[in-house]
Amino acid sequence: MAPGAGLEDSFPHMFPKQCEFYCKRTHQWQDWSTHKSTCNTIKKAREEVDKIERKLRGNTPNPFDDQRNFWDQIPTRLYLKARFLHAEMLIRSWRRQGIEDALAIYLDILRLDRGDHQGARNLIPALFLHLGRDQECYDFCKWMSYDYSDYTLPYLDIKNADATEPEDLWKEPQMLNLPMLASVFLLKMRLFRSLQLVHRSRNFHPKRTDPQDILAAIRDDCKGDILERRLDIVGADYATLTAHADRVGAQLADMLSSVQSRNPHYLGIILGPQAYTAGSVEEARLAFMYTYNAWCESPLRCSSCVVRVAVAMQQLRGVVIGGMSQGDMDRIINSMSPEDMENARRLAEID
Repeated sequence: MAPGAGLEDSFPHMFPKQCEFYCKRTHQWQDWSTHKSTCNTIKKAREEVDKIERKLRGNTPNPFDDQRNFWDQIPTRLYLKARFLHAEMLIRSWRRQGIEDALAIYLDILRLDRGDHQGARNLIPALFLHLGRDQECYDFCKWMSYDYSDYTLPYLDIKNADATEPEDLWKEPQMLNLPMLASVFLLKMRLFRSLQLVHRSRNFHPKRTDPQDILAAIRDDCKGDILERRLDIVGADYATLTAHADRVGAQLADMLSSVQSRNPHYLGIILGPQAYTAGSVEEARLAFMYTYNAWCESPLRCSSCVVRVAVAMQQLRGVVIGGMSQGDMDRIINSMSPEDMENARRLAEID
């Protein structure tokens, strides 16, 4: 949307692409040179999907009904691959509408191919986070922790799960998927940060008790929508609110250990080489690529502070983090502010 433009007469920008909206055709023309290449790539990818889909529907009645064998058949496998490529091109547009469309495609690919042969589950959580749909991200990750490939089980049937619940679920063997673990870790950090902001707002403005008013006051600094769905937490008495914040904060240390145990290189990329240096980082780089934008929007500096607090909590508890030496931990802790160190000491005492 062009700056200062209204919503009147809105129409899809570049109809074949349909991942941005403009209020006036002149604004669309002015923006054309900056995204021409991406638009053409998206257009070609979409045309390929349409061509394969027309062929499928022409050759087979109800081709999308037999989901059990969708990947096993060559024609339907080509369709899934074409849709996956189309979603990748939409993400490259880096427009909100394009991201939303890509997420919808990945979710539908997973519905058709519950075996997830293309790894859509690795991309979906971070896209939810990028769009600020943290609750749906948590629901998706929790659903994925079960036997998602079993077609007899409902598809994405978990709704509004408690994101403050203990982190034991993320220690199960089937949850050792690095992009998903990293996304849940980031989600918990965002939730912890949001709870801190609510706590601070309640401190500074004790007469502001309406949950909607509290959220409105912190919205610019608050990422995700979990608290918008948990007004019971936002409006709870001070002791209950503090307990929720402390519980989520205390979970971060174990979540950090889970991520670090899965791949000792990932957090090194988040913290930067000055924190600690790792060796081979191929898998960590791939997972970081999937979740990078969600980290940046948290923002990254605040997220790094919370990671450091979690590291300090584990050291205070005497827990060894896999792949991280004592010297690495000492360097991280020495870079912490006194306030962060005090938070680590307090949270480390919580079971």
